[in-house]
Amino acid sequence: MRYTLLVLALLAIGLVSCKEDSNNTSNEKAEKLFRVTNVLEMANEKFLEFGANKTDRSPAEALVQTGEWLAMQTNDVASVEILDSTYLLIKTVDNIFTGFSYVLEGSDGLSVYRGGGKSGSGLSGFMGSGDCSNKMSNKKVLIYAAAHDEFYSYGEMDAIAARLTNAGKGLEVTVLKNEACTPEAVKTFKDFGLVIIDTHGYPESFMTGLKVSFPNKASKPKDAEAMAEAFADQIGDDRVDLILEGKLMCKWLVTVKANQANWTTQVSTGYKYPIFLTSSYINDIGDLSGTIVFGNMCYSGYGVTTPDGSTGIRTAIMARNPISYYGYTYSNNTSTEVSNYFAKRMEDTLIQRMIINGDSTKIVHFRADNTTEFIDTFHSNPPLYFKHYGNDTYCYGCGGSFTDARDGQTYRTVCIGNKVWMADNLNYDAPLSECYDGDGANCTLYGRLYDWATVMAGQQGSYANPSGVRGVCPTGWHLPSESEWQVMLYNFGADSVAGGALKEISGWDAPNIGATNSSGFNAKPAGEYLGGSFGYTYKGTQALWWTATPSANSSSSAIGVGLTNTNASAIRYGKQKTEKLSCRCVQD
Repeated sequence: MRYTLLVLALLAIGLVSCKEDSNNTSNEKAEKLFRVTNVLEMANEKFLEFGANKTDRSPAEALVQTGEWLAMQTNDVASVEILDSTYLLIKTVDNIFTGFSYVLEGSDGLSVYRGGGKSGSGLSGFMGSGDCSNKMSNKKVLIYAAAHDEFYSYGEMDAIAARLTNAGKGLEVTVLKNEACTPEAVKTFKDFGLVIIDTHGYPESFMTGLKVSFPNKASKPKDAEAMAEAFADQIGDDRVDLILEGKLMCKWLVTVKANQANWTTQVSTGYKYPIFLTSSYINDIGDLSGTIVFGNMCYSGYGVTTPDGSTGIRTAIMARNPISYYGYTYSNNTSTEVSNYFAKRMEDTLIQRMIINGDSTKIVHFRADNTTEFIDTFHSNPPLYFKHYGNDTYCYGCGGSFTDARDGQTYRTVCIGNKVWMADNLNYDAPLSECYDGDGANCTLYGRLYDWATVMAGQQGSYANPSGVRGVCPTGWHLPSESEWQVMLYNFGADSVAGGALKEISGWDAPNIGATNSSGFNAKPAGEYLGGSFGYTYKGTQALWWTATPSANSSSSAIGVGLTNTNASAIRYGKQKTEKLSCRCVQD
């Protein structure tokens, strides 16, 4: 009996001891986290104080002074690194990293820099070439837009996603915005063929969509335990542990109105701690050997160890063995902020060249000469380059397929020159269109036949390149003008031989002179409908398509393009608008 009581007493002592150890550990974690938030609060207060002391003191000057002051707070701070006068990388005495930075906001309400130029979008991208010996098979694309509302105005990101979806490559596009951009989502990067990281970036980290926030100082918890509980409530216990392990970072970003003299008076009074994902976390996300990654953020090309010993973000991502990585880099392998304007231009360029043009990874980041890298004009001395790392030989190819959302029909596509053309005749059942001989099997094989009014869908004729006439085409596509057809045919030489490059080798009546289909255009002899006693004619011997261009000689006719089995020519001539011809569309 005594023995039993002794065992129970010892067990009770053990349980009390374990509980005390658990409480001690919990308290220690809470104290470490509380120290981080206090250091950030001190930094914010000093930043605003230094800025307010002198009316012409810039945010950059105030930040430098803040860093110098923090370095003297040895009870809480072990070290401070001042980077580019915009970012303080701080290590607490508990060896936990945090960061303090200011973000410039333009008059349009968008961030000026992607780490902190000019907001807005741009369009670049040219048809190139490059060695493409490996075609991308993974057609899943992820846009990780953790700072979406700071960088993009309403509808901009939707337009980017639409360009990818309608590119004719069969892409499946996922857009994560703001709070949907969790650290766990980064572990899915390996499941995508292309990942675009649109967020705030720093040498050793980039911002997720998580944050801990309090309306004002009065609502901020006043002790370590309450702060730890607030963090756990807002982001979860597991993520708090990751902060203490250095895989996530709790930071503070101050939004400052650009070009404002009394900028300190316009700073938000809210307390927000955005959560950043570090290079250490990236080590755990798995192999990226099937993924192309674009770090469209500040410091994304940072490829050396930071002054405090942290791994650069580019180094960490490249260690995951991606197919290719794109980022912004100085010639010494460090990096800096990138302007939002330039970042949007490069996002547009990458989509245009890699996806729409089908260029190889080797030249996606180049200008039209395919040898010169783009430079952010806000950092021209020294130049901040848009750079590529990794494999040169991958591409999405030029040509693929897309599905018309109106009826679910799928069409092949082909790139000719700098445009993407449908590689099949349109088969959309618009009013007054019809199948050759009224036979649905002919629609399946050749597409439908349309009069000119139907293909134009009420729009005015066009001589322009591009035509600007959507007409009967799907969203994101348009009816080509005569000028667009002419430019396309020039890719295969004179009109007298270009037809051969467009015609399929089989399916035409003999002799089908010159047919090679070297263009991938897949022209079939669909014939036409003339009406009256002529009815349907020329199936097997001719292919004819409408352009968006009216005839200059007659208001009752418009320009068509035709091929025939008896020669290799491509012919452009006037056709009566009541006749029914085939239709090909060009991507916008």
